[in-house]
Amino acid sequence: MTRSEFATPEEVNEAYRRRARFYDWSVNAYYLIGFRWWAYRRRAIAALGLQPGATIVEVGCGTGLNFRLVQESIGLSGR
Repeated sequence: MTRSEFATPEEVNEAYRRRARFYDWSVNAYYLIGFRWWAYRRRAIAALGLQPGATIVEVGCGTGLNFRLVQESIGLSGR
């Protein structure tokens, strides 16, 4: 089933549930072949030039793995 074949929210949810079972495995496989995703995440957040106290809206945050890095950049006074 391709993305264009999804007809209902339930079908989309089921597709994500099926793929989620393999997410951790696939992330580890990328790491084993040399893809250092945390390094890329850190560089991407640094490129934003966030300042303490900034207000950030992240749309489509997926797994939320960037949240800690954003939070470190904006500090306790950020939102």
